[in-house]
Amino acid sequence: MDIVALKKLAEHMGLADMRAGRQILRDSRGWREGEICVIALWYATVRPTFHDEAILCCAATKETEFRGKRFEAWSRAGLLLHNTGRQSTIVWTPIQDDLLRPQVASLDIMARSSTLSVDGIGYEIHFPSGDLHGQLEFRNPMLPALVNIERALYQTGLTVASETRDTEALAYMEIWRQYLGRRLE
Repeated sequence: MDIVALKKLAEHMGLADMRAGRQILRDSRGWREGEICVIALWYATVRPTFHDEAILCCAATKETEFRGKRFEAWSRAGLLLHNTGRQSTIVWTPIQDDLLRPQVASLDIMARSSTLSVDGIGYEIHFPSGDLHGQLEFRNPMLPALVNIERALYQTGLTVASETRDTEALAYMEIWRQYLGRRLE
């Protein structure tokens, strides 16, 4: 996991860092200017074998107040594209629903599978919270629950790309779609 890229994505989305709980917001001088409370957060690295990686994130906050200043609750999804040899592309958009949460909640983590994967696409998903830090890694899913998680990740990325109308993000989503092939149907 690229810590520098995670920090950049967090900052673009209005977070102090990639973790749940209370976060102190600081200005360019490092002075405290606000406080938010992240109530839900996940981030995932998308790893296509023959293309650049991306980081996808979803976060939600609750309303807070700091020194008389109100910070509205929000839910956002963001996408960071690692562009080999160029500056990373970072986009985010407000969202209504976290598509990944219900899919992960229904996952049988002890499911049996004999799938072998060499090339294709892989995922590393992190769920940091105050009580638990979970991590889920898989490649080219065949189990229905993992296919549903993959679809939720893809749909979240597609929402970010479509809502922001960013040409690089839209192009990346087309590459990602090709890796999914029939699993997207």
